[in-house]
Amino acid sequence: MWLVYKGSGVPEHYGIHAADPRGVLPDQVHGLLVVSNTAIAKADDALRALIDTSAPIDVVGHSITIFRRP
Repeated sequence: MWLVYKGSGVPEHYGIHAADPRGVLPDQVHGLLVVSNTAIAKADDALRALIDTSAPIDVVGHSITIFRRP
């Protein structure tokens, strides 16, 4: 799972193990891409490209969107 989130919570504390997709080449990002809606609103070109080539599959609490990447 790939996660773009900025907040005070530590995802690992809740059993969420994810990597930041902004630290790898785009062609390495497969599977679930989970992005806070704040990060989507502020997305740079690289993150925007990942989002635009992903399929949204769910929204969690009106604050996080889950995408599926090929």
